[in-house]
Amino acid sequence: MPTLYSKDRKSLQFPTHCDAYIRVPYTAVHQKVGIWGHSGSFTFQTIVTPYDVNGNSAVVFNGTEKSLGQQPKGLDYMSVADRYASDMVLFYNENIKVSLNNTTTSSSNQPAEYAIKFSLTISSNNTVLTSDTVISTSIVEDSSLDPTNYRYNNHTPTQKKTLSVWGDVPKDALYLEVPHHIAVSYNSLTGKMDIYYDGKLVKTGQHSTGGSFTMGESDITIGQQPDASTQNEKRRSQFMGEMHELSFTGSYSTGIGSTNTLTPFFGNVLLYFDFEEANIDG
Repeated sequence: MPTLYSKDRKSLQFPTHCDAYIRVPYTAVHQKVGIWGHSGSFTFQTIVTPYDVNGNSAVVFNGTEKSLGQQPKGLDYMSVADRYASDMVLFYNENIKVSLNNTTTSSSNQPAEYAIKFSLTISSNNTVLTSDTVISTSIVEDSSLDPTNYRYNNHTPTQKKTLSVWGDVPKDALYLEVPHHIAVSYNSLTGKMDIYYDGKLVKTGQHSTGGSFTMGESDITIGQQPDASTQNEKRRSQFMGEMHELSFTGSYSTGIGSTNTLTPFFGNVLLYFDFEEANIDG
């Protein structure tokens, strides 16, 4: 059971413009044991804080460590089209992928928003389950200061008057400041696939084949899909954000308990990383 501890309760940060991931190597020592030896149901959980891959195309913006810029440096790293197709990897093996999928189609005063995607391969058959948008932006609400320059839908401002045309109301990525609990679970007896966000079941589906899941005979990576077929696909898979904690356990979960920290049953843990562990030397 590989375990990683870091000091001073700091999360593991993948800043924007990065090219990095954690690799859990598949070697002769790991064959048929541990997480690679498991066959059956499982639950994966993680607590993360994603960053904004869109940037803001409405202003001159060179970017920060938490938001990709729209100037040459940022666009050289990832084109606008690739940002809309961003599918940031949280956990990857050739038989399983859990990622955050950007669901926006505009970057003008519109930070990225994310759905959870759960891809599972059993007996060479792949099923992909995607939630609705669960990590959303917030409207910058200042219409009361100038109400005649806004359009409304049931008293909610939807557009703001600009110099050339009406435009969308600016939005803010408040999700940058808080952790988010994400979990997926698979039941080998029924073939059921579940996605949870902050403890709530947000999507459920059925694997096309079902049966026992086994990890592919390849590395596990956290933060990127390094074996993607093209450089653009690899870049689109790059996770930008903070990872706080993750676990992979060998049983199906019918519900999620704690969302502030992970509390997996130790005897059932196959993989566990804690990037916020307090100093162990005092």
